[in-house]
Amino acid sequence: MQCHSHLYLRNTSSIQRTEETLRTISRNVNGVDLHPFASFLTTLNVLFAVLPLYVRARKDNPDFVIDFNIFAWDSLEPPSDQPKDQLPMFAQMNSRIQRTEDAFDRYKEIIRTQFDRVFGNPPWGGVLKGPLAPVYDTQKKQTFKKTYASAAQGKYDVYGLFMQRSLRLLRENGEFALITQGTYLEKEWAGGLRALLSHNATISWIVDLNPFGQLFFKAMNAPCITVARNVAPAPGSKLGAILSKRTTDVAGSKANERQEYVAQIIRKVAASIAATHATATVSFAEGGLIPQITLQETSSSRWNLSPSRVIAEANKNWYTGAELLEVRQGVTPGGCLDVFLLDEPVTKHLKLEKALVHHAIKTKDLARWAVEWRGRMLLYPYHKHGDNYVPAFTIDLAELKNKKLAKRLTELGLKDALDFDLQIDDWEREIVRKAGVQQESVVKLLQHRVALGLIQYPHTARYLIEHYERLFNRVFEKKRFTESGKGWYEYHRPRDAKIVLASERILSPRLIRSARFALDTNGRLSDDACLFLQPTSKTQRAWSSFAKQLQTCLGRDVTRRELLTYCLCFLNSTVATKALTEGRQPTPKGSYQITEQSLREVPIAPPVGKRAVSEMLRLANHIIETKDPFAAEQLAGLEAKIDGIVSDLLKKS
Repeated sequence: MQCHSHLYLRNTSSIQRTEETLRTISRNVNGVDLHPFASFLTTLNVLFAVLPLYVRARKDNPDFVIDFNIFAWDSLEPPSDQPKDQLPMFAQMNSRIQRTEDAFDRYKEIIRTQFDRVFGNPPWGGVLKGPLAPVYDTQKKQTFKKTYASAAQGKYDVYGLFMQRSLRLLRENGEFALITQGTYLEKEWAGGLRALLSHNATISWIVDLNPFGQLFFKAMNAPCITVARNVAPAPGSKLGAILSKRTTDVAGSKANERQEYVAQIIRKVAASIAATHATATVSFAEGGLIPQITLQETSSSRWNLSPSRVIAEANKNWYTGAELLEVRQGVTPGGCLDVFLLDEPVTKHLKLEKALVHHAIKTKDLARWAVEWRGRMLLYPYHKHGDNYVPAFTIDLAELKNKKLAKRLTELGLKDALDFDLQIDDWEREIVRKAGVQQESVVKLLQHRVALGLIQYPHTARYLIEHYERLFNRVFEKKRFTESGKGWYEYHRPRDAKIVLASERILSPRLIRSARFALDTNGRLSDDACLFLQPTSKTQRAWSSFAKQLQTCLGRDVTRRELLTYCLCFLNSTVATKALTEGRQPTPKGSYQITEQSLREVPIAPPVGKRAVSEMLRLANHIIETKDPFAAEQLAGLEAKIDGIVSDLLKKS
């Protein structure tokens, strides 16, 4: 290369050339890794690469020594100007390096240098997931929040810090290439990082390898390569974007053969884009050029890198799914689902009180438009008390006729009739003294409390007691439920009962391949794999405006069901499926997550034109109310008509 032409001057001997080549490598190739053994292995790898040169140099000059600038340290943490603060730890992590203080000085000089190229595969992981997270120390998190303000936002992923750090390590017009997760493309925490990269750097390539985490890393992640230069983007600059679809058609019987096949496909698409400046599709990969200004404009929401983007820019007159409907997850029992999810005949046989058992559905019971109940019931151990829902065995002291007993319970601080850690009287204390609080003893304790009139739902209590040890020993997030202030029979996340038990709302699976929303008019209960969409106080302003518009359009009063059905037509439309899936990061199994953020991109046009809106509602109701399933062609025909009306309404507004 021209920059190394001095190595080949006529007056340079072969010995000088060999030694200077090794010094050039030592000077120009630098590495940092937090793990000491990883740094050691990297040093060996570099040494093996230059070993023939090193052997030759030592043969000609036995005193020749070379030091590679590869260190074990946290590259996110700036080196201190006071060696005594960090030198002992540096010495411990770099124990194989002689003259540690000199090595530390070299490290400080290197880490403050700006480079032409930065490469990396930084660690991935959220910072708020406990002591096993890559960044858990509170002081470090505070330091990083100040040092990397663009990336360290909300529940950020630590790799975002390395992207900002890499940009700082570059000279002007220097370039980094990092392989990280692709979640920064759309996650809310990465808004500041997206703004930094799109405004302060010129992005060359973003290559999504989402389906191939197992193939390349033996892990279920979403790998993505980002290449960017440390220079503000020029007007009209574009980047190459390549997206990978999930596929089983990867040639090769061995892992390395399949890896090379994937790499070849990516190279072909990249070469085609660079040569033709047009979109290209080869096998599982599709790519094209995207104006960087588009990324600047969408940095606060998400980056849609699909080369076939068809989602129109939002019209200010449109509502959105998230504007009209709040998204809430279903309940999370937190283990022992088989105890709570029962068939209806079983609940009748056990005589479980009706106030605590509710019709339940699983996500597979959700077809587009309608919910099919298949006889499932969910035992939900909460009941309404005043304006709120409380654990079903909470003791209402005001309703106890035995005032002496009420006083005793107040003194004990016993608030839940199934809390057996507190004993009411000598009889209960004797039972616990002999056998402790375990499966057999709690049966006797329950019988006693039923006799005292403390148990409002005795049949349900007896059923739960049968599973006492299983339920009591549940551990969620490293804590028993009782250690988190919950009763042993409660749910990990009961959610807001007013929301999950509401009688009219829209349901959806949390993970979809295409839009699959259904109208629920019977208040079915579900676990957290299901989402509940309905107007709440949070969406009241937009919902009231929308209701008035539909009322004006139809010239009559409208019901909540009609309003929900109108929304349902847009949520199940082709436009909605595009908004919810196009350019988004799928799970390793190829599904897409429904979130408040994704629903912000689902347009719902204001109702205009009585005839069209009435016809759309009629068609939707016909699908919802028909008991027998439609033939596929018939359903597709009805949906196509609704889709056409949706498209016209979006255009009119």
